[in-house]
Amino acid sequence: MKRILVIALLATMLIALLVGCKSAENQQEAVEAVGMGLANPMHGSSQEEIHALDGVILSIPKASTTATWMRIYSSEDSVLDQVTFEYGSAEYCYRAKKTKELQDISGMYYNWTHVEDLDDAKLYTNEQGQGIVLWFAEGASYSLSMSESATAESLEAMFELVWNGQ
Repeated sequence: MKRILVIALLATMLIALLVGCKSAENQQEAVEAVGMGLANPMHGSSQEEIHALDGVILSIPKASTTATWMRIYSSEDSVLDQVTFEYGSAEYCYRAKKTKELQDISGMYYNWTHVEDLDDAKLYTNEQGQGIVLWFAEGASYSLSMSESATAESLEAMFELVWNGQ
């Protein structure tokens, strides 16, 4: 009788061990699957580092406040450069990425109700207060965006400031 109990106990432990290992494999697979959906890794940076490493210049107005510079790494081994800043009471996000042609790198995918051609750019706004300006120059796509209180006038004025390096 003792042998049967010992064998049953060992069999139970073996089953528990196998289930635990399989569970750990499932957990690792789940972590890897979730990892693919995680946001792209970011690295704090500076205007100088972005220019030196990526060859793009993200100039913001001298009167800007709370500027935060980032390099965002995508899964294709490419880098998206970004600076978020405040100017007056408005918040802006200015991005650049080396590309072969114009790409929408803004990350803002809304239904745009107003589209306007600027000199070398396209401006998009909607009635909910979001807006972007997209342009291509010197082998890079650029975007300037506002997620609140965007107007065609405010975006166009800021586009002129950042693109002319004011």
